Amino acid sequence: MDVGHKTSKLIIDKLASIKCDKEVEHNVVTHQLINEIEAMLSPVMQPLILNKKPHIIMVCGVNGSGKTTTIGKLAYKYKKMGKSIVLVACDTFRAAASEQLNIWAERSGCPIVIGEYGSDSASLAYRAVSQAIKDNIDVVLIDTAGRLQNNVNLMEELSKYIEHQLEAFSKMVSVTGLIITKLDGTAKGGVVIGLAETYKVKLLAIGIGESIEDLKEFTGKEFAKALFNCD
Repeated sequence: MDVGHKTSKLIIDKLASIKCDKEVEHNVVTHQLINEIEAMLSPVMQPLILNKKPHIIMVCGVNGSGKTTTIGKLAYKYKKMGKSIVLVACDTFRAAASEQLNIWAERSGCPIVIGEYGSDSASLAYRAVSQAIKDNIDVVLIDTAGRLQNNVNLMEELSKYIEHQLEAFSKMVSVTGLIITKLDGTAKGGVVIGLAETYKVKLLAIGIGESIEDLKEFTGKEFAKALFNCD
């Protein structure tokens, strides 16, 4: 389940404070455990709502984390809601990245903006958003290059995206929400509980497969039940 030592201890301490009979059944303990995890996650749940026009979503993360696939799923979800969407391929140093995003653009039936190979990705994002404003587009989905937190150049480039949108911007990009990807092929993402408890970052959605429809809004109850294979 990959919860982590600190979070595991916190959950155990909470369970220990609950008075139970000596012969308490396993399913009762499991039910209480699910309730405790739900209580930890519920304060940071946030639906995938659109509150601006255009609503700009910039997706970032490490290489291979499922960013491009997630953008395709988001595009499909919002398109079904009747929203106008544009995808922006800001990984301009990997031709394969633009090609992959273009596939998802075709699957979701959404237009895509692609820059020249090696071009400035922050400028591309700026032009795409400016055009989206003129065209009255509802949602702009920006794909970024995969990066590690210790890659200073790429992290500085990431902050440039935001600087084009805000005149006054601090040194670091603010992460406003998490989409937990690849839950169908990992240790079920128990680490999310620790992230929620420590950083209070909003949990938006989960990716549960490779299909374009395999994106669900995050709910604490369903997530906790899935950790223990409970219906």
